[in-house]
Amino acid sequence: MFTPNGDDKNPVFKVETTATINSLAIYNRYGDQIFQTSTGQWDGGDASSGVYYWRLVYEGCDSEKELKGWVHLIR
Repeated sequence: MFTPNGDDKNPVFKVETTATINSLAIYNRYGDQIFQTSTGQWDGGDASSGVYYWRLVYEGCDSEKELKGWVHLIR
């Protein structure tokens, strides 16, 4: 859960990892990609409150690996 509402408490969603991040993609409930970055964090942009699916691609030992999950954005 994160709350990008200007109070500086949980303003961004970020995946903490020491690996080299290739991309972080955010998808809405319809499966449409609404955001992509190589920084590993999302500030919510102009997305409305709701639950979003995320997929992080990073460099593993000998190939690309991925982490995925859900994040709740609250405005």
